[in-house]
Amino acid sequence: MHINMTEAGCKADGITDDTAAIKRVLESLNDGACMYFPAGQYIVTEPLSIAANHIVICGQPNASCILYKKHQTEERRQSLMNFASGIHDVTVRDIKMSYEGYMFPDQGQSYDGRISGLSFCQCDRVKITNVEACGFNANGIEVITGNPQKYAHDFTVSGCYLHHNRVGGFVYGYVDGVLLTESVMEYNGSELDGGTGYGSAGAAGELPINVQIIGNRANYNYRKGIDLHAGMSAVISGNICHANRLYGIYAEGAKTGNMIISNNIISGMNRKNTGCNMPYNWITGISVGPYSDKPEDGEHFNFTIDSNMIVGFGLEEQYSQAIHCYHSQKKGSIKITDNILRLGRVTAVIDCDSRLTPEENELRDVLFSISGNQVSAEESTETPFEITNYKCFSFTDNQIDIDKVGSKHILSLSGCSKSGCQVSGNTVRTEKGVRLVSDLTGTNIIQKDNIIF
Repeated sequence: MHINMTEAGCKADGITDDTAAIKRVLESLNDGACMYFPAGQYIVTEPLSIAANHIVICGQPNASCILYKKHQTEERRQSLMNFASGIHDVTVRDIKMSYEGYMFPDQGQSYDGRISGLSFCQCDRVKITNVEACGFNANGIEVITGNPQKYAHDFTVSGCYLHHNRVGGFVYGYVDGVLLTESVMEYNGSELDGGTGYGSAGAAGELPINVQIIGNRANYNYRKGIDLHAGMSAVISGNICHANRLYGIYAEGAKTGNMIISNNIISGMNRKNTGCNMPYNWITGISVGPYSDKPEDGEHFNFTIDSNMIVGFGLEEQYSQAIHCYHSQKKGSIKITDNILRLGRVTAVIDCDSRLTPEENELRDVLFSISGNQVSAEESTETPFEITNYKCFSFTDNQIDIDKVGSKHILSLSGCSKSGCQVSGNTVRTEKGVRLVSDLTGTNIIQKDNIIF
């Protein structure tokens, strides 16, 4: 069934409230229907609920807009379009959605907004294409079930423009199968608040799995370009993350692992300071790792950071690191290979911390390698490569050029006194008197074929 919304009673004149006409259609909507919004601006003042399967909601590309004028009066979510739990096979395409209302801009108000553009619960097989969602005081698009027993499945967001939303462009939680591709996500968050503002985000309190974030642009977001604060089995590849305030790509959390982060460009983060109030006084290009004080037995957490480019990065006054890793779990691997890093003043180039004591670390099985990277930096105020409490580590075939170093060595292996470590084939140019490796008496370390000048 094809339903033309202007023929169904909508005026689409940007003045008349079309809420009642749209709701009449939704109340009798059958499975398999197509709701078509011809060119025009549709005013909506109350939340819309959708409960049918195999439906299409679409407009005329670049000409159909729904303007949501809703004053937030309750704590519960009051999003523009709310899709019922359990429905499946939904397509939304070729339409713009925007919000006119209070944005909760101040620090500490990050999650006070309850109004998103498209809000899904436990829904399956959803495709969102060529949708613009902007100005909502929560998220442009969200998939939040709140229940680990009720995963949503197979969400595709492609070719969308998600911008100027208070929390994030696309935020998702318990979802099995996410494809975010060819979308632009920018200016999400608030300039007054460093606590939120994501191009896209895997929700920290939930656990998305089987995630692909490929070929997007995430620019000028007020916290992170691409965030996977929780998530397992993910590929983040071919994205451009420019001028995000605190992080380019963030894939770190209590339950985060099995990630490939490759062929991304992170740029435009070289400035005097973050411009945020405390405690937001740091920036990171790529941050990964399972962060937990209670490591779990039997699970492998693996990370590959390969062939990325981090350029135009650094802070004149505050803390900055191009790549940061936590790995508090007992098994897994970290590979940082073939990246190009062109940096200004940074605190560290690569900073990795297992968050365990040396004694606890000896019981772990985590392999860690840094190899084939090209690094150029104006200054590293502390040790450029800080590796703490890893059992088996290799640092090979890197090309490093750092004008000024705030320590007496390039690489520190603190807490690795009983480790098996290899440092070989590296070429380093830096200040006179700076050693390649810190003095580690008694460490089982192999050094060969390194050049430092």
